[in-house]
Amino acid sequence: MQIEIGGKDTRPIVFRLLNEGEMEFLKKWFKRTFNCDLVKNILEGSKKQLLVGEGERKEIFLVPKNVFSVFKQISSVRMPFFLGLFLGELTKGDFKLSLEGAYVVAKKCKKKWIIVSDKGEILFLYGRDIMRGSIIKWDPSIRKGDRVVIMNRGGEALGVGRVVKGLKKAKNTDIVVKNLIDRGWYLRKGG
Repeated sequence: MQIEIGGKDTRPIVFRLLNEGEMEFLKKWFKRTFNCDLVKNILEGSKKQLLVGEGERKEIFLVPKNVFSVFKQISSVRMPFFLGLFLGELTKGDFKLSLEGAYVVAKKCKKKWIIVSDKGEILFLYGRDIMRGSIIKWDPSIRKGDRVVIMNRGGEALGVGRVVKGLKKAKNTDIVVKNLIDRGWYLRKGG
């Protein structure tokens, strides 16, 4: 079933289940990027499903099945632009993980993570890159070029970064992780 949403000035959003190619792409992306079968971890034995919201962009949502059922019933009255938890955006040959998606990865995968100090957390949330001296602990499988989930001491996902320098040999003042997106973005950009 496809349900269209949108106004006159925008391309309507169509919510649908992922096709086989999209599902396979996401499985491979999470395995390659976070060494985790996230799709299996969040869907197996779950009352959730992955949907595509397709309009100007192709966005992936994690939606409780009962929410989608209610949406189908009320769609003629109210048309949302989001449905469930926004995991990220499919782009040509890549997937852009959302902040909410980073939280799911941190919770479910337990791979490709970095824990930063309190000061490192503040700086990261202000959009800064991470210096080696701000890192308290990290997944030992991390390599240069990896995307990683940045977390605070409490295990809360703060955002996503890319490792730009080996962590073991770096000096405390070396930038080792480039900030790709962080929770502070909402305040800085008015998102």
